[in-house]
Amino acid sequence: RAEARARLGMSADSKAIGWTGRLSAEKGPDVALEALARTSDQGVELHFVGEGRLRRELEDRARDLGLDHRVHWHGAIEDAASLFAAFDLLLLSSRTEGTPMVLFEATAAGVPVVATRVGGVPDVFSDSEALLAPPEDPEALARALDASFAAPAEARGRAERAGERLRTRYA
Repeated sequence: RAEARARLGMSADSKAIGWTGRLSAEKGPDVALEALARTSDQGVELHFVGEGRLRRELEDRARDLGLDHRVHWHGAIEDAASLFAAFDLLLLSSRTEGTPMVLFEATAAGVPVVATRVGGVPDVFSDSEALLAPPEDPEALARALDASFAAPAEARGRAERAGERLRTRYA
């Protein structure tokens, strides 16, 4: 964890949400920003790992929401899964998905997941393994993020159950 955080320039004690993927409309990075704006803990940071055509627009939106000091843009990183241990949570805010590999990568790293209930996501996780919210509902995502930070032992428990499911069902 310390090495992954150092590679991303994060402090050891920051509360960090990871978001990994292509910065495009279907992946919902704008929904992630809106959810962050609604979280109750103003110290929580959102770390985007990925690139895409919406980056400048998203940077502008983060500024408009007053989040520019809480949002970090890391760009595309080779072997990004090796950095997942840096995050307290992984946020998948997609509007549409198949079965996202990022869920398997986060689970393998032991990172709790907050995700939208789209595509194959509910096939990968039950409600006991991740907190799932409706798509395009930043308020519901914010509540799930807040709940995860408020009860870290429960979030770790969900991550452990997700890891067991990964090992038994998807190995």
